[in-house]
Amino acid sequence: MVDKKIIFFDGVCNLCNSFVNYCIDRNEKQDLLFAPIQSSVAEQLIPSEKSILLNNPLEASVVFYKDGLIFLHSQAVFEILKELSGWIRLLRVFSLFPEFLTDWGYRLIARNRYRLFGKKDTCRIPTPELKNRFLI
Repeated sequence: MVDKKIIFFDGVCNLCNSFVNYCIDRNEKQDLLFAPIQSSVAEQLIPSEKSILLNNPLEASVVFYKDGLIFLHSQAVFEILKELSGWIRLLRVFSLFPEFLTDWGYRLIARNRYRLFGKKDTCRIPTPELKNRFLI
């Protein structure tokens, strides 16, 4: 799994699911894999010290696993943007700001995402065409 690129996302969050759909559409290499934070895959690949963040939905809505490394908060988003095509890559300019500022913005959105965008009762179920890109 070390050479895999996996986006862990909050499976019940509407914003997170929309972000996953966006990533699927803009990942030309189709080398990104996806797994809910609530999955057993997340438990296996994310070290125990990071799992504290994953159990707090206010702290982690998207986590990126790439080349055996774990990226959290805004750094996860900036790393994911590198894998996408289109204008959205321009948002990487915000990575030039200090991490405490970009993480503050990330946490602001993460804390309010259910209220602003809603949530589902269950995790997303991939379509048959996308099933091979989802790890459950």
